Amino acid sequence: MGLAVDVGEALPLSAAEAWDLATSAKALGRWVGGWEPVLSEGTRFTAINGSRGEICVVRPGERVCLTWTPARTDQSTLIELTITAAESGLIVAVHHGSFADESQREAMLAFWRQALAALAVRAAKQVGV
Repeated sequence: MGLAVDVGEALPLSAAEAWDLATSAKALGRWVGGWEPVLSEGTRFTAINGSRGEICVVRPGERVCLTWTPARTDQSTLIELTITAAESGLIVAVHHGSFADESQREAMLAFWRQALAALAVRAAKQVGV
């Protein structure tokens, strides 16, 4: 199964608001390398940077799962974004797995921490915090 990372961030939003923010064209394009997303199960994509993948699961307001193969590699990984209720709003979490080695895992851990922190900043601006 390989190495994986799990990162989450609490957001003061409803599930619908968080879904719209996290699955916007801007967010998804940034996360997978520049791509105009079509969130439909079975949709295959090739991003501007050459990475590619397929949308596996779409549950609006709850979960999106996709395969992602970085450019210039054949090492496919799995990304799952989930939205779950929490006391102060909700948690947006990313599980990204099947890394080939620890250096790839560490790089993606840093990436997802930064990505979800940026998402939290956008959420705070959205609600006027």
